[in-house]
Amino acid sequence: MAHMGVSFELNGELCAGGKGPRDLITDVPGVRVGHVTLCGDSPDGPLHTGVTAIVPPGDCFADKLSAAAYVSNGFGKSMGLVQVDELGSLETPILMTNTLSCGACYDALVRHALDRHAEIGVDTGTVNPVVMECNDGPINTIRAMAVTPQHGLDAIAAAGDTFDEGDVGAVDGCDYTIGVLVLTNFGSRSCLRIAGRPVGRLLAEAEDKVDDDPDKGSIVAVIATDLPADSRQLRRMAKRVTVGIARCGGYIGN
Repeated sequence: MAHMGVSFELNGELCAGGKGPRDLITDVPGVRVGHVTLCGDSPDGPLHTGVTAIVPPGDCFADKLSAAAYVSNGFGKSMGLVQVDELGSLETPILMTNTLSCGACYDALVRHALDRHAEIGVDTGTVNPVVMECNDGPINTIRAMAVTPQHGLDAIAAAGDTFDEGDVGAVDGCDYTIGVLVLTNFGSRSCLRIAGRPVGRLLAEAEDKVDDDPDKGSIVAVIATDLPADSRQLRRMAKRVTVGIARCGGYIGN
């Protein structure tokens, strides 16, 4: 997604929201992000994969955070969204990884919670890890299953205020912030639009190339905010991510 301020329409007029000082999801107070990247060779083939951790402020197992999820096209293998949808709360960091490494990241989040809460599974219930995924098979030997639980823990430990990518915007002049972090492997260049212009099509025409990639791929977007919103309001925000995807030239396929 382009690094640009949020635009929205209010009473028929186009309004521009300012962006945060970092232009990252970590402009939301207390939110941190960390990466572990695996890039190299393995006995099975080349690796280009890893883990991204989104770490909320405080101890969200002890002090549950309001949360919601919205699935616009359910061809995914995410973990933990059923309980988020049922209870409207988040109790672990969120890990993002490749499709076949969801289990390793689930284990990492369980270990992270058990190490900090001796009461889990004894005096209280269990824990609901939230893991998101995209298939990185076109650029990574996904069958190698190179991501381990330790990589998930390392990504959490590496979390900080700055990281490689992100997009953020402030809301309506108030002292609240909304940040969005996107994991994606979907779309085709010919559909790419930036600030409303068909940049992808223009590039293809300039190079005299035809982009005939089939409809496939995934996109995951995580929103963080310090707005005093409940889970119902957060789900309304999550649904509206699809509008931002469409503004960049994306669409919902099958």
